[in-house]
Amino acid sequence: MRDIDANQFVVEIARDLVAQAAPQELSLFEDTCDAYFANPGRMLKGQGGQEEPLGFDIVSSASALLITPAALAIVDQITRSQAVQSPRSSGRIAG
Repeated sequence: MRDIDANQFVVEIARDLVAQAAPQELSLFEDTCDAYFANPGRMLKGQGGQEEPLGFDIVSSASALLITPAALAIVDQITRSQAVQSPRSSGRIAG
């Protein structure tokens, strides 16, 4: 399981991006974050043809139209790649 602090970092950066680019999405931001971290691939693809108990899932259905899932995915990928590169590059600092 991923470190909660890392997820919180992603959420904070993504919230700032969404607040600037699409402030109208902030009312759905927390629900979108929960859905993203539960299943990132599904959020980025939308519903993917799977039906929910009532035939729809508002957050997943709207994800194709929202900036929030893209912001979360971008920040998440950047933090993951930095976390992977950090141990490798720590010994390469020139002095």
